[in-house]
Amino acid sequence: AAVWRGYHKTTKEVVAVKVVNLQRLSKRHVNSLESEVRITQSLEHENVVRLHTLMKTEHRLYLVLEYCAGGDLAAYLKNRKAPLPERDARTILRQLAAGLRYCREKNVFHRDLKPHNLLLVKEGSLDLRIADFGFARTMEQGSLADTLCGSPLYMAPEVLESKSYDARADLWSVGAILFELVFGRTPYGGANYIELTKNIQRSAVALPGEVVLSDDCRSLILGLLQRDPEERISYDEFFAHPFVQPEDGAQSVDAEGQGAPAAANGGAAQGEEPSEQAPPVQEQEGAKLRNWAVSRPEAISTRTPIVSPFKTPHRRTQSSSSSSDEPMPASKLVTHARRLNQRALAVAHLA
Repeated sequence: AAVWRGYHKTTKEVVAVKVVNLQRLSKRHVNSLESEVRITQSLEHENVVRLHTLMKTEHRLYLVLEYCAGGDLAAYLKNRKAPLPERDARTILRQLAAGLRYCREKNVFHRDLKPHNLLLVKEGSLDLRIADFGFARTMEQGSLADTLCGSPLYMAPEVLESKSYDARADLWSVGAILFELVFGRTPYGGANYIELTKNIQRSAVALPGEVVLSDDCRSLILGLLQRDPEERISYDEFFAHPFVQPEDGAQSVDAEGQGAPAAANGGAAQGEEPSEQAPPVQEQEGAKLRNWAVSRPEAISTRTPIVSPFKTPHRRTQSSSSSSDEPMPASKLVTHARRLNQRALAVAHLA
């Protein structure tokens, strides 16, 4: 997939347009994509990325999503080159917990929580959106899954060991994210799956002593990073934990700790193996597509994977024959998306 920055022609609202080439997807991946759309359409929360609309042509699917100008949390942490103060980590975690509580009520299990999939609404802000439901599935509470998916450094031990697992695997990922926020690194490392799994099996998580944390923060990290899921804190215990509980009258907080108004409501993104056959994506009226335009020089990435819909713009992708920064009408989007996809495929092949 390719992702472009665009805007609504009437309201001028800036959006991210994710363009998926359906011809390059197997039937399994099409079913997963339809599951993503189904889950995305079902979610609407201030801490979940919003899906504005979708359009489908014979060979392309266009997802018009909330644009988060602050990029992902992983890039934010990398640029800081230092752990976050506990106050800021708590601000982020509370928003993550609020989004997960909502997903929990909808029986949606993310399965790939990591800093790359947590987006910041604007630069200098800690207003958070959960994004990229590429591995998500709808699963009743108490059900088990056995598909290996997610990112190893944030993946629960039971998933790494190819055991059946439930939604508590997401709580381990939350613990790994909180650990990285306050300590500047993940709780466990390894050169590959096997080494990472052995490191987790070898010893319980240890909290570095050089960082001073509150008892609430330390207890939550230890409770989330229990290797045995039966000993890991439950969702109810997580949501009720003092470190997660919001303060009365709390506002969204920017990176300097100043109050800022919360951003608009959210939506979501893609699925892996759905628990049931996903309904087909409905064809949308062609007129709907004409409401949107895409800025040609602002392609967000030439190598954006299908399960990661938002990236900070890397570079201009204008052809040398065009020097205009005028927006490209949506009627020409398919042609330019095809060129972008071909370029991305060539880059991926060379890599």
